[in-house]
Amino acid sequence: MGDLEALAAEAEQFVWGGHEAAEVPALAARLAEARAWVSSLNSALKNKPALETLEALLAWDPPPINHTGQRVQCVSFASRCRRLIGAALDYQMHPVRLRG
Repeated sequence: MGDLEALAAEAEQFVWGGHEAAEVPALAARLAEARAWVSSLNSALKNKPALETLEALLAWDPPPINHTGQRVQCVSFASRCRRLIGAALDYQMHPVRLRG
């Protein structure tokens, strides 16, 4: 059975353009990954994602596709989230006392 599978794979490579066709599944997987990343990126820009979601998107180095404008917006959102979280934590540690 293994010989038949090997022959079928060789025949497919021949039909689809030689040994270069062996790279097609890997390329298709990378394209699907890039599509999912862009979809997640666009969703993050439309909604109010958790900081962890933004950081996961920004952790791709390099990103699977050059989507510079949207990535810059996510970096800005993440920075703003970190500043707000830092300010909230600072306020918890040192609340402002009103004189009255």
